Amino acid sequence: MYRRKFLATSTSTLAIAGLAGCLDSLGGGDDDSSTPTGSTYASTDDDIVDTTNGQTESTHAPTDNDIVDTTDGRTDGPLADEETFDPDHPIRVENNDSTTHTLTLRIRRDGEQVHSTTLDVGPSFDDVVYNLEQLEPESIVQYRIVAEVGSKQDSRAVQTNACFGDVNVAVSDGEPRVGFEIC
Repeated sequence: MYRRKFLATSTSTLAIAGLAGCLDSLGGGDDDSSTPTGSTYASTDDDIVDTTNGQTESTHAPTDNDIVDTTDGRTDGPLADEETFDPDHPIRVENNDSTTHTLTLRIRRDGEQVHSTTLDVGPSFDDVVYNLEQLEPESIVQYRIVAEVGSKQDSRAVQTNACFGDVNVAVSDGEPRVGFEIC
């Protein structure tokens, strides 16, 4: 009868001792100094924070889409697209309503309007109405796409890099919604 209690206590003690040994190896290795070692804290699967000697470094947990090769000084992967100039961003308008709407599109850069167009979009309208490439940017810049139907408005910022794709403006229930494809 006491044997089971003894085995349970012994097993628990060994498990705790083993776990303590594992935790010590995370904190700073094999030094015998009495100074406190750093700790590892993971708040989410995507955010791993390592604090060592009072310094904090945040790292992103890698995924299949985050493979980066820096062996020859170049960077491949999704972050490289953010730095690759690509002005080709069509603006597609889609009317999901059964009525015709007057849609005004305004494109702004640095707070100034650089293009504006107004068009009537009939029921089931779905077509490209403009391309940011027509503005002839020479480098990566940010534009704000503003869509208005009557007094209702929506806008999004888009950059002329390879990470951004088509800009989509959908009108549903008389309300415009601006969205975009992104890597």
